[in-house]
Amino acid sequence: MKSLVLLFAPWLCLAAEKVDRPNFHDPIELERIIAEAVQLQAVKKADGDWQYFKPLEFAPYQGSGWGVVFHENKKVRILAQFANGKVNGFSFSCYPSGQAMAEANVKEGKPEGLQVLWYEKGRKKSESNFKDGRQDGLSTFWYENGRKKAEFNYLDGKYDGHSTDWYENGLKKEDANWREDKRSGRTTKWFESGQMSSQETYGDGKLHGLSTLWYESGLKKEATSWMEGKKNGLSTIWSQKGERVEANWVGGKQDGLVTTWDQNGRKSSEANFANGRQEGLFTFWYENGQKKEVSIFKDGWRDGLMVSWYENGLRQSRTNWRKGKYHGLATRWYENGEMGQSTYESGKQVGLSTGWYENGWKKWESNWKDGERNGRTTKWYANGQKSLEENHKNGKLVSAVAWKRNGEKCLVTRVKDGNGVYAWYDEDGTESFRIFFKNGQRVN
Repeated sequence: MKSLVLLFAPWLCLAAEKVDRPNFHDPIELERIIAEAVQLQAVKKADGDWQYFKPLEFAPYQGSGWGVVFHENKKVRILAQFANGKVNGFSFSCYPSGQAMAEANVKEGKPEGLQVLWYEKGRKKSESNFKDGRQDGLSTFWYENGRKKAEFNYLDGKYDGHSTDWYENGLKKEDANWREDKRSGRTTKWFESGQMSSQETYGDGKLHGLSTLWYESGLKKEATSWMEGKKNGLSTIWSQKGERVEANWVGGKQDGLVTTWDQNGRKSSEANFANGRQEGLFTFWYENGQKKEVSIFKDGWRDGLMVSWYENGLRQSRTNWRKGKYHGLATRWYENGEMGQSTYESGKQVGLSTGWYENGWKKWESNWKDGERNGRTTKWYANGQKSLEENHKNGKLVSAVAWKRNGEKCLVTRVKDGNGVYAWYDEDGTESFRIFFKNGQRVN
């Protein structure tokens, strides 16, 4: 809210001596002051400060007493006391409509005492108090509809004490406590609907203690323990569907067990962390309680054996990992009963890759090098008849020959030197589509 406090250079003023504040809202007194004021023009300098001149004079104004600056429509823009050409004393400024904009004081170039701002339609915008150029005491702000917007307490220019913010509908937005410009103690926030959104405790500007957050529906969103601005202890997070995550933290790093539950309260995953890195066993479950995946982590990387299952309990894969990448033998079982087996080195497929039909007959066999097909690839139909034979070099197709299910050679398929076409056939032997190649790359 500090930004809402307008420090107006040309019209902030405070009497150098303790004198009665003029009543600028009394038309008679206002006319009297204007009558004795020197007419001036205000020019804003590059540094943001203001300079004043008498009409048709080029030298800056150096006088003292009341000065007045008018809008183009001849209504008062600024009415202020001057000392040696600078604003020093009471000041009053208006919108072009004539409605009061601000009333304030300045002493030796610094705001002092009460400063009041108004909206153009006449309602009060803010009231602030200053001491030695710094906000001190209560500052109050209002919306244009007249409802209170915020109240802050200041001490020597810093937030100190209690503050309250409201929504434009009049409902409370935030209650907070401050000490030397830092949050200290309880801070509570609300949604515009009136539902509480958070309740947190601070010490020296840092979260310290239990922090609780809610969804606008009223359901709890998060409950976390903090110590000196870092998560420390148990943290629980809920989704709006009722899913839940529980984690332990030490000094801002996850440490210990992290567990998730689905919306029905069934455990869906469990992991271990040490000093912020995932470590040890990592397990997932399906909603029916069947285990989905088990893997091992080391220093934050998946490292070692990973096994996965289908929801019906049948095995799905068995893979080996090193520092977050496939490394070693990888075996996959498909729901239709087929199976595939490949080998990896540091995440790249190498060596022989083989697939089998449910009946145990081979479905494919291919050779790999550094993650790319390299050498011969052979495919078979489920009846054991060869369907395709390809040769690759550095991942690009060099040649291809195909056969129909009945063993008849496909006359359409012809790829040579990476260019050509081959046809693909359905189980009944009819052609289903064609694939075209150019320079070893598929083009359709």
